[in-house]
Amino acid sequence: MAFTENPSIGVFVENRFGLKELNNGALAFVLPLKKNGAIGMGLYTFNQSVLFSRQKLGFAYALKLSKNFSSGIQLNVFRSFTSEYGSYFSICGELGLYFKINERTCLGVHVFNPTSGHYNKFTDERIPTAMQIGLAYQISENVLLVGEVENSSVFNFVYKGGLEYKVNEKLRLQTGVKSDPFITSYGLSFSGHKIEINISLQYHQVLDISSGISVDYYFDE
Repeated sequence: MAFTENPSIGVFVENRFGLKELNNGALAFVLPLKKNGAIGMGLYTFNQSVLFSRQKLGFAYALKLSKNFSSGIQLNVFRSFTSEYGSYFSICGELGLYFKINERTCLGVHVFNPTSGHYNKFTDERIPTAMQIGLAYQISENVLLVGEVENSSVFNFVYKGGLEYKVNEKLRLQTGVKSDPFITSYGLSFSGHKIEINISLQYHQVLDISSGISVDYYFDE
């Protein structure tokens, strides 16, 4: 986010495993502040039903500390609703670091909810704490290789890997895998003058297919 040069807005929707109860979506906006970093705001919503739903509103700030290094923080406000307890609110934070090692390689670290906050203090439902370390390597002008290791308070170590192939300046293809549970994923990205469209499919051997689409629009400076 700290390296963003133009204001941008994006929207994302996803259906998991063909179940309407597992629909989710997000809306995000980023505004660069020239030499003072960038600010962002995002809204995420999951499962709008009369029994359970959850929303997350996030406020972020990112700063480029050098031409190859940046950091960012975000404050999240959660609203959870259940038919039994009604609505309740909670707060947690997250932070990230990005380092461009060289022209081909970059490294990222992300920590979510380091303070072990709760969704609901009455039921002691904790917000998961997670840490992710990711590496991207540009094999060639057209091929990008990415990998990530994640550990959280909910799952053991999870390993992810992906490959992107740039067909031309407007079209890119992606594929990836994730362990525990084992999931394969496929993606298609189209880039226009000011707009980018991403389509994704994930396949779970037991729960079947999840599909998603995102649209990003970049404003002029």
